[in-house]
Amino acid sequence: MPFHKTSKQEWRPQARFRGRWPPWAQTLSLYAGTQAMIQVISFLTGIVIVRNLAKEDYAYYTIANTVQGSMILLADTGVGTGVLAVGGRVWQDRVRMGQLITTALRLRRTVALIVVSCAAPIMLWQLTHNGAGLPYALLLFTLVVLGLYFHLTIGVVGIVPRLHGRLDRVQTFEMMAVTLRLVLILGASLLFLNAAAAMATAVLSFALLSSLYWRAAADLIDRQAPANAEDAATLRRLVVGQAANVVFYCLQGQITIWLIASFGDAESVAEVGAVGRLGVIFSLIGAIMTNVMGPRFARWQDRDLLKRRYVQMVLALASALFGIFVLTLFLSKQILWVLGSKYAHLEDALTLLMAGALLSTLGTGLWTLNMARAWVDFLWLFIPSTLLTQVVSLRFLDVGSVHGVLLFGVISTIPWLLLNLLMTYRGFRSSQWPDHG
Repeated sequence: MPFHKTSKQEWRPQARFRGRWPPWAQTLSLYAGTQAMIQVISFLTGIVIVRNLAKEDYAYYTIANTVQGSMILLADTGVGTGVLAVGGRVWQDRVRMGQLITTALRLRRTVALIVVSCAAPIMLWQLTHNGAGLPYALLLFTLVVLGLYFHLTIGVVGIVPRLHGRLDRVQTFEMMAVTLRLVLILGASLLFLNAAAAMATAVLSFALLSSLYWRAAADLIDRQAPANAEDAATLRRLVVGQAANVVFYCLQGQITIWLIASFGDAESVAEVGAVGRLGVIFSLIGAIMTNVMGPRFARWQDRDLLKRRYVQMVLALASALFGIFVLTLFLSKQILWVLGSKYAHLEDALTLLMAGALLSTLGTGLWTLNMARAWVDFLWLFIPSTLLTQVVSLRFLDVGSVHGVLLFGVISTIPWLLLNLLMTYRGFRSSQWPDHG
C-alpha cells in the first residue's frame, strides 16, 4: 500500500541521515553534545552557589573547593595514567583487571593519606585566617576529605567502563551526578545554603557517581582479586616520576586562589573565586583545539602545507579568543549580573581574568599543536621560567588585592606562551620532512 510505504519513508529521515556519517563521527558528536550539557549543568550549579552565598561564606567555599580539587589531583599523581596503560593490555581479563583496580585503589589511598596530612594545616589556616571559626573550618575540611574518599574510587573504577567502550553509560552516570547536585543546591537555596551545605552536595554527588561506577564494573572485574606486585611496581614508578610535575601544575592551576587566600581577606577571596567561574567561556575553544585541530595537525607531512595550516589555525584561535574578550568588555555589566549584585563592581577584575584566560587558552592551543608533532625539546624550561617570572612579579604586585592577584595570573601565563612559540620555531627548523622532489 503506497500510503504505508510513504509514511515509513517520511518517519525515517533520521536513519537515512545517520547512515551518511561514519560511526566514529556519530559517537564523537553525541559525546560532545552530552558533555556540553554536563558542563552547562555544572556551570549553572556554580552560579546558583555564587548568587546565594554571602561573600564571606563564598570565600570559605572557594578555599574548600580549591583545596579539594588540588587534593584530588595530587592523590592521583600518575595512578590513573597507569591504570589506563596497564588496563589497555588486560581489560578483557576479569581477574587481572580486578587485581589492577585493587592495586591502584590501595596506592591511591596511601598517597591520599599523605596529601590529606599536608593539606590539613594549610586549609585550616587559610579558613581561620579569613574569618572562619575553627569548628566550621574542621567541618569543611571533613567534607573535603569525604569528597576525596569517593573520588579515589571514581578516578580508578571509572576507567573500567571507558576501556570497554561504554562511553554512553559513563556520560549517563556523570549526567545523573551533576543533575543531582544541581537539584540539591536548588533545594538548599530555598531552605538553607552555606559553604558546608554546598560542599555536602558535592560529597553526595561523588558518592552517587562512585556507586554507579562500581555497579558498571561489577561484571567486568573481580572485586575480590588480590593486589598484583608487578602492577604495584609499575604504578609506583609512575607516581614517583610524575610527582614533581603534578605538584607544580597543581599549584599553578590554583595559584591566584592560594595567594589571595593567604595574603588577602575573605571578600577578596570571594571576588576572585566568583569571577573565576566565568573563565569557563574559553573551555569550549580549548576542547576543539585538543580534539579536532591537534589530530589533524599531526597528520600533515608537507612542510609548506604544515606552515600554512599552523598560521591559519593560530590566527583562527587568536581571532576567536580575541572576539570573546572584546565581547566580554562590551557586555561586562550583563555578564557580572549573572553572578549577582554583590559582584557588579568587578568590571576591571573581569577584564583581567578574561585576559589571563585568553593567554592561557592560546598557550594551551599552541601546546596542543606542538604535542601533535612531538615538538617538546625545551619543555624543561617551563618550570624555571615560570617560577622566575612569578618571583619577580611578587616584588612589584600586591597579591593581597583582587587587581594584583589577577594581574599576577596574567603575567604568569607569558612564559608558557613564549616557550610554546620557541618550541614551534625549533620544530619547524629541526624536523625531518619527506622528500617530494
